[in-house]
Order: sequence, then structure tokens, then C-alpha cells
Amino acid sequence: MIGRSQHHLPKVSSGDTSQCSLRGRKLSQRKTTNVGDINSTKRCFILTLAVASITFSILAIFSCSFFSYQEIDYFDNEVEKETSEAVTSYNPFEFFPAAGVGLFRYYMGDPSGMGFLMNNRMCFTYCDEFTDYQWLSSNNNNEETAHGNMDLWVVSRYCSILAPSFGLLAMIVLILEPYGFGFSGRCRGKLFRAFPFLIAAALQCGTFSVMYASPIMYSTSSEDQQQHFCFSSASNFQCRIDTGAVLSLSSAVMYSLLAVISMFSIRRTGRKECCASKIDTDDDSEDKGDIIGENSGDESEKQHEGVLQSDSNVSCESC
Repeated sequence: MIGRSQHHLPKVSSGDTSQCSLRGRKLSQRKTTNVGDINSTKRCFILTLAVASITFSILAIFSCSFFSYQEIDYFDNEVEKETSEAVTSYNPFEFFPAAGVGLFRYYMGDPSGMGFLMNNRMCFTYCDEFTDYQWLSSNNNNEETAHGNMDLWVVSRYCSILAPSFGLLAMIVLILEPYGFGFSGRCRGKLFRAFPFLIAAALQCGTFSVMYASPIMYSTSSEDQQQHFCFSSASNFQCRIDTGAVLSLSSAVMYSLLAVISMFSIRRTGRKECCASKIDTDDDSEDKGDIIGENSGDESEKQHEGVLQSDSNVSCESC
């Protein structure tokens, strides 16, 4: 009895010290590995950036000038234009040597050809009362021609609408994630979080297909359908990006950045941290078990260790 009391005497005398060291170790561990606080800060930053990217996407839709053009040798081609009007067509840029081209609207340029764009800009919506022109349906698959060429105007418009939609979906995922909807903390959760942003970035880049579209938006002639605004040797336009293109490009870059950040930055406690915390919990349980065993006996010590061990196993399995 005397040997046993002498054996346990240092532990009893140092009980307060061991408890203080235990609390200090836990406090330092919380400061270095508090993933929840870091995640909340990063999530707020990502949500702010997502709102900005979605706003830029929507502004690109309503922009009247995605890109601007200036026609080369306008007066030399007037005769050719007059003689090529035998087919039914819709070309809102026919009599404008300079204008701003948007996805759903356009700026009327300077008819005199003296300036690149007139100061008093007037924005018009694409609309033709004499032809069956449609915004979101291909105008190249009509019964008269049946050529089936891809209408890049429609492609760019769908991309401009779907891009902010996927961005909004990704933002909803980030908002619901802390409430535990089963798609966080795993590899598939990371993909589910980043994939909508990647799709939004790709769709936002697809809006630039409008620069490859035909300036004649509706025509029964296959030759008119194969013309291009820009980036063609046969094109008679000098193009440059404008407000809508800058907004769309900025939004695409932000969507890509959001995909990378949400994929690699926000995370739950990984397996390494979980196992490390399990080891620390086991060590803590041993220390606490010794202290409790001196006060209440070996039976209470085993029960306390069993509870701590089960808690550590559950937390590690959840990781």
C-alpha cells in the first residue's frame, strides 16, 4: 500500500500541471488547425467573387456592344450590296460602316463614316418584321435553303444565358454546404463544388463565337450564311473587342479562378488531421484516466477511457 501511494504520488502532485499542459496543447492545436474558421473566410471570399462574376455575365448579356467593327472600303462596295439584294435577308448592319454588335442588341454607328462610333449612341434590339428571325432558334434551318449551317448567333446567346445559371448553381452549392447536405468533405464533393464553375467558364468563353457569326443574321442564301464578321480573309470588317467582350472575358477568368479555389482551398479536416487528433485524444485519455483513476478507482478510469476512445473512433470514421 505504501509503495503504491509512493508510485502514484508524483502524478497526483502534478495533476494540475498536466491539465494545464493538456489545455495548452489543445489551444495551440486549435490555433494552427482550425479549418472551420479558415473555410468560412474563404467561402465568403468565393461567394463575393461569384456574385461579381455572375453580375459581369448578366451585364455582358445586356451590353449593346460586345465588339465594335469598322467596315473597310465602304463606298467601294455599295454597288455590290445593291445588286446582291435579290434574296430575302435581315442585315441590321447593312448601311452602317461602323457599329457596336451585341448579343441581343446593337449600337447604331456613324453613317457618315467619319468616326468609329458616334457619341450619341442609340441601342436597338434585333428585330425584323419582314422575316422570321428568332433569337434562340437557328435561322439557318429554314425550308427555303435547308443548308443546316450552325447559327453562331444562337450559340453565343445560349452560352451567355447558361453561364450565369451554372455560376448561380455553384454559388447555391457553396451556401448550402456548411449545413451538411452530403456533398462536402470528399473528392466527389470537391468535384461537385468546382464543376459548375468550370462549365460556367467554358460557356462564358462560348459567347465569343458571335465574332465568327455572319453579319447577315437571316438569309435564304447559303453564301450569306457562310460569311463572318471577323477573323476571316474574306471579311470586310475591322473588329475590336468592346464592353461586352471585356465583361465576358473577365467573368470567364473569375469562373476559372473560382473553380480552382473551391477545388483546393475549402476542405474539411482530412484523414491526416483526423488521425493526428485521434492520437492526441488517445494521449489525453491516458492522462485524464490516470488522474481520474487516482480519485475514483480503476473502474471509473476504464469507463472514461472507453468513452474517449469511442468518441475518437467516431470522429475519425466521419473524416
